[in-house]
Parts: sequence; C-alpha cells; structure tokens
Amino acid sequence: MTVDARTVLWAGALGVAERFGAHDAFVRRFGPVASSPTPLPADLAPTAPDHLGDLLESLGDDVRSASFEALLAGRFRHGASSAVETTQRFTPPWIARWLVDAALEVAGASCVPAIDPACGGGRLLLALYRGLRARGHAPTAILAEHLVGADVDPLAAEVARWSLWLEAASACEDAESLPTPHVYALAPPMGSLAPFEAVAAGTASNIEAARFAVVVSNPPYMANRHLGEGVREALVRDFGVFKGDLYTAFLRRCVDLAAVGGALGVLCQESFLFLHRDRALRRVLFEELQLDRVLHLGAHAFDAIGGEKASVVAFAGRRQRAVEAGPIDVIDLHDLRTPAAKERTFEAVERGELGVEWRRTRSRSSAQRARRGDPWVYWWPDALAHLPALPGRLADALDIAGSANKTSDNARFVRRFWEVPARSIGPDAHPDHRWVPYAKGGPYRKWAGNLERVVDWSPEARTYYRSHTTSNLLPERYWFREGLTWSDFGGRAFSLRHLPAGCVFDMAGPSMFLRDSQQAALPLPFWLAFLNSPLVCHLLNADNPTIHYQVHNLRNLPIPDLPPHDPHVLRLTATGRAALTLAARLESFELTSPDFYAHPLLSVDPAIDDLPTALAAAADLPRALHAELRALEAEAAAHVEALYGAPHHAVAPLDRRLTLPRLRLPTVAHHLIDALGATVALAEGRLSHPAIPTPAPGESTLHEVDAIGLQLWGAARWSALLEARHQTLGRFVEVSYGPWLRERFFRRPWHPSRIVRKVSG
Repeated sequence: MTVDARTVLWAGALGVAERFGAHDAFVRRFGPVASSPTPLPADLAPTAPDHLGDLLESLGDDVRSASFEALLAGRFRHGASSAVETTQRFTPPWIARWLVDAALEVAGASCVPAIDPACGGGRLLLALYRGLRARGHAPTAILAEHLVGADVDPLAAEVARWSLWLEAASACEDAESLPTPHVYALAPPMGSLAPFEAVAAGTASNIEAARFAVVVSNPPYMANRHLGEGVREALVRDFGVFKGDLYTAFLRRCVDLAAVGGALGVLCQESFLFLHRDRALRRVLFEELQLDRVLHLGAHAFDAIGGEKASVVAFAGRRQRAVEAGPIDVIDLHDLRTPAAKERTFEAVERGELGVEWRRTRSRSSAQRARRGDPWVYWWPDALAHLPALPGRLADALDIAGSANKTSDNARFVRRFWEVPARSIGPDAHPDHRWVPYAKGGPYRKWAGNLERVVDWSPEARTYYRSHTTSNLLPERYWFREGLTWSDFGGRAFSLRHLPAGCVFDMAGPSMFLRDSQQAALPLPFWLAFLNSPLVCHLLNADNPTIHYQVHNLRNLPIPDLPPHDPHVLRLTATGRAALTLAARLESFELTSPDFYAHPLLSVDPAIDDLPTALAAAADLPRALHAELRALEAEAAAHVEALYGAPHHAVAPLDRRLTLPRLRLPTVAHHLIDALGATVALAEGRLSHPAIPTPAPGESTLHEVDAIGLQLWGAARWSALLEARHQTLGRFVEVSYGPWLRERFFRRPWHPSRIVRKVSG
C-alpha cells in the first residue's frame, strides 16, 4: 500500500471518529497522518468501523488482481510482502459472524483471551469484540486483556487497531480512557508462523504463551510451490505434514495457540478435508481437534474470486483428543454459484425455513475415517457406509493407464480435425498420415464424443515427446487401442466415453482398457453403463470431492462382485450397447464431431416441404434421442444400485446433491447454419457422406456448393435453405443469444459469415 492509501484510510477513520464524538481522542491516541486530510467523497467515506476494512480491501483490488494473475501465470514466486498482495482476502461479514459465534459457543463461559493471528483489516476481531460484549465483558477489559490480533501487513494491522478502538468508542462515554488494542504488525514473510519467541519479541502481549481460549482466523491461502525458497524451507522445517500451503501451516499454528479445551474457528481452503495428499495432516488434526460445526461454502464465497480458485470451508471445534460424543452440525452451501445466493440460503437455514438438504447433523463417528486419513465425506449416508470398504477395486478389473501423452506445446502439436486435411488423419503407417485422433478431456459428456482434436504423431513429433524434459510419449502398448476415456477436469460430475480404436490420449483425457482375458466376460459396453451411473460418481466424489477425477481415484473405486451371468450384469451390457448406439447417432448430427454425416434434417420426411416445419422437426429429433438416452441411464442406475446392494432411498439424497451440467440442444437457427455449413464442408472435402463423392482438394466454387446442396437436400429444401440464409444467418450473427449460444457460434468449424459468402457467391 502507498502513503496515499494510508492517508485515505486515515481520513475515513477520522470521519468515523467524528460520528462518535471521539475525533480529538482518536487523533491524540493514534497521531495525525496528514496535516490536512482531505475529506472523502460520500460514496467512499466509511460510516462504521467495519467499513474501514472494506475501504482497505477496495484500495488494494487492482494490485491484488495483477499479483494473482502473475501468480497463476507462473511469472514469480512469493517470498515476503508480495504474498500479501495476492493472499489478502477479507472475510465476508456474515461468514465472520457465523465463525465467531460458533467458536464462542464452543468455548462457552471460558471464552477469553481470544486471538486472530492473521487479522487483516480486523473483521473477525470486530466480530469477536461484539461477541464478547454480548457476553458481558467490558470494552476496556476486552481491549486491554481479552483480544489480540496480528498481521504481516502493517497497514492492515493499523486499520484493525483503529477499527477496534472506534468500535469501543462508539459505546463509551470516555474514549480517552480506552486502551490501545493489542494488534501487532509482525515481520514478513512468516508473521504468526514464526517460532513463538520471534513472534513474542514483536508484541507486548501474551501471544508467546500459546494458550488462548478462542482462536479464529481466515489465514492466507498459497501452495508451497508458489512460495520463495526461504518460506518453503521454513514450512518444511517447522510444520511437518502441514507444510503444503500457508493455510495448512496456519491450521497447525492455530491449534498450537489454542488451550486444551479451547475453541478454534477457521475459514480456509476445503482441500485439507478431502485430498489424498493431506491424509497425514487429517490424521494429526482430527486427533487433536474435535469438530463441532461446519459451514461448507465451496467456490464463489468471495465476491472478488471467481471459478474454483478458492473453495472454502468454515469450521469450529474444540482442541482436545477426539472422543465420540455429541453431534456435528453441518450447513452445506457448496453448490450455490454466487456469494449472494450462499448468504440468502444461509439466512433461510438459520431461520429454519429450509430442510435437511441444507443442514445435516452428523455423529462424531462420521469423523473416524478422517482420523484414519480418509476424506471427511460428511454427506455420505450411514446406510452406504459399507461401500467404500468393499474389497474389490476397479484397478483389479481394468488396465487404467498411469501414463498419458503430453506434448508440452499444444499450440504446435494439437489441432481440431477440421484444421488439417482429412487425408492426413489416420493411425497407420500411410505416408500421408501425420495426425491421430486425440482424447483430451472436454466438457461433461457421457457415452461418446469430445474427439474433435488431433495430435501430431509423425516420427519427428514422437521423438520430441520422448526426449523433451516437460513432455511425455504415451507408452506404445496403449497406442490406437479401443477403450474408455474421461475428463480429468470433471467439476464433480464424472462422465465416461467410448475411445474408438485408432486414437491416443492426453493427460487431460486419461483412459482405461480391457485386459485380454476380459473381452468376453465383461465387455466395454458393460463398463460404460456401470461407470456412468450416478452411484459410481458419488463414490468417486467421496474419494476425491474436488473438481478432478484422477487416475488413482478410478483405480481406488470400490466395486462389488460382478458375476458375468448375473441378470444385472447382462442387462447393464445390453443397456450400454443401446446407449452407445444412441450416442453415436447423436454424434452424427454434430458438425463439430469427426463422425458427422447425417444432419437431422436428412431424417425428416421429405414430403414436408415447408422449411420452418422441417427444421423444427429436425430440432425435435435430438431431443427425442436424448430422452431415450436418459431412460437407459435411469435403468442402468437401478442395476448398479442392485449390484452394490445400495437401497435407492439411501442413494437419493446423494443424487439430489449431484449437480449435472444442463443439457443444451441446438436451436432451429443452429440447424439451419449446420445444414449450410455441412454443404460447404462437403464441397470442400472437409467432411464425407456416403452418398456424396469426395471432391478434389481445393477451394470450392459456388457451382460446386450448389451441386452438393441439390444432391444432399433435394431441390425444394435446398432452394428454401438458400432463401432463408440471409435473414436467419444475419440475425444469428448480430443478435446476442446468451453466453452458451455465443460460445457455440464461435466454436463452429466453418464460420457462418464464410458460409454466407459461399452460398451467396
């Protein structure tokens, strides 16, 4: 922060002090920052102590955003004060209130002294002050004896100090008698993570005693790999299994600061509850900390952070060796997509207006698995508690590849299939074949699809993958094999797809294969239907409740006994074959699929010569096929539940918790564009169709496009398509159809403006 920012904050603090009649006392206590501070505009001027923290946060937004983007781009590592610019995120007020109230209730009557060792602008300290006042503690005693704060940002510590003093002054007739709050600026980069004697040397408090009745914190989040060498070494040396992130180190320090029997309340990343890398951390933490209440917020809890960059959980518990007594109260808001929605729903839950899908009471025995190091899957029903312990594992049944291809330079080696000549794509040794279909993950999609990319598989490219330090060549035993593939980045919604023979796969699209002995017993269609079931998705999410589905999660998937002649196994095999057939037909309708050859308009009765009616019927066809597919998926889900011995009433709450991407089907306008685009693509030789001879390579003329259109659609429909093209295509290009339609439009392999030129001459 600059001197200008401090001057602005001082002017704001003076304005708040003026409102409370404590201007002169505030100036005498904290000293002038500027001889003549400029009054703030009304829209910036704080009116309460809380607002000083808001102003501090807003003044740092630009610097923080730039630092965060540089961090994501890997342009630097943090060593000291630069970490503040990226990690400083102040606690939303409603979360601060919940966290402090929960910690104080856990602490009971013995709720002092209290500390926030990473206090920022003081929002949690203010909530603590108000909570202690509500419990009868006097303002002077709170500031002098009961409350301690610390931060590595000196301006944030100063703002927290001002805010606490002003909060006390607002209800005190003699502001001059108020002591200066114990809020300290500690030396970066370690701050409160430094050894206790170093921390105590920078304070005049009892922080060195490491025994507080209440500890609350919203610590910084930053993975070890982004930190400077000195900070990494200090974390490894002093924090053992808690060394992986700044927030995990703070978890260890907060537990150490709490007295035995004292309360701990922390808002931090949720990953320590779930990730395999934190198994040892969970074993230690859950032995020393007994959870009492949890607010699972997930992503989108902070206004300034989008996506999944900060998926968080707030929790309160007691520092004592774990005992099996009392419930754990859990409020689950993780799937709500905006901070405002989380706050509204939380308030409704607190008022008792929402039911058990938002609030669960779990027995403490539900944390037993976490004490063993397993993920703490609080939402898992007791009736299904036996499933994770099944002895069978998917790795026993399928060959799940542990190594995938990595080019290290996708801009050079990866294309979409329509960006290269069709004759250059193929897995064999033909001299013209340079490109191979490439499974590279992609959006949620079951059964088939997401194969529009190709990868350079020339000898020169493979030599690069094999020899470059950051690339990897796929092991040869997996080249061009038929199998199953999924998206590593799944967003908590697992989807498995058929991997046709002739493909290779990327680390973002890991794959699995049958062993030779399994070809007849449990074929690929069985595994497609089995693994695409909701119950399997729930089990995967229980093993790793993040946005990724990694190889070890699939290998670790518990599976029941699967006799090949069991009726449920036989029905799943038949269902998988039927679903794959439907998915293949839907793929044939997709212009962006390499399997495109049958626009749905070709399936509409040729006697319908009215183009709008025919296009509407074409739009209805994919909808009908998707309805059939959903019915097959529901049938498969029932068979999988039967194989696992899982009663549906126990699975249903998990199904309600599963948020799947909404199915979006093409509009009539899209079908018109696809019909014209397919005509141009066939004329240019970029697509093939059984009834259309492949033209010679090169640019197509209007005459050739017209000839293909007549042959493909017939004279009446081709004439109607040409007549409709200008109005429909122009409107489609010029008018916003919403984010998804715009994205679909710009992903088209043949731009509509080019199609207009082709069909217009």
